[in-house]
Amino acid sequence: MGAKNKRKHAQEDVNAGKTKGKIYKFYNCQLLRDHKLVKDNLYVRDGVIINPEKLFFEEKLPPDEQIDCKGAIICPGFIDIQINGAFGVDFSCDVDTIEEGLKIVAKGLLPHGVTSFCPTIISSKEDIYRKIVPKIKKVDGNKEGAGILGAFGVDFSCDVDTIEEGLKIVAKGLLPHGVTSFCPTIISSKEDIYRK
Repeated sequence: MGAKNKRKHAQEDVNAGKTKGKIYKFYNCQLLRDHKLVKDNLYVRDGVIINPEKLFFEEKLPPDEQIDCKGAIICPGFIDIQINGAFGVDFSCDVDTIEEGLKIVAKGLLPHGVTSFCPTIISSKEDIYRKIVPKIKKVDGNKEGAGILGAFGVDFSCDVDTIEEGLKIVAKGLLPHGVTSFCPTIISSKEDIYRK
C-alpha cells in the first residue's frame, strides 16, 4: 500500500473517530535534549510531540506536512505565573495605563523565553482591584508578545485562617504594600471586584 493510500485510509479512520489528526514534521531544527542543543527532527500531532518510531513502525504513516525550521531552536516556553510588572511597568500602580503596560511587558518577556504570564496585583485597596482586574483580559501569545493567562494574586475569598492571620498582621502593624487598613469582608466574591 503506497503512502497516499495509507493517508487516505488513515483519514477515513480519523473521520470515523478511530485515529488522531494531522502529523507535522519539523526538520532542520535544533532541539533541547539533556541540557544540549542537538540537530534532529520533531514530530507533532494534535499539539502533542510524538515518537517517530511508533509513527513509522506501528502506524506506518508519513507526515502530512513538513516544515523547514532553517536551523531554529525548538524548545518549551516558560510560563510566569506571578509577575508584578517589568520593563518600567507596575501592574498595581499603573492603573490608568494598565492595558498599554500589559502590552509592554508581553513584548518584553517574549525574547526571554516567556510565552505566557499572569499579571499579579499586590495587596491593594479595594478601588485599585476594581479598576485593574476588569482590564486584564486573556490574550493568546503571538509574535508581538507573550500571552496573558489572567490575573494572579487577587484572593477573592477569606477563610478563618486568612482573617485570623490578617488580624495578627494588623495587630503587629505589618500591613503590606502601603495598605492602611484590613477589612476581610470588603471583597468577598468575584462579583464584588466587577461591581461598579
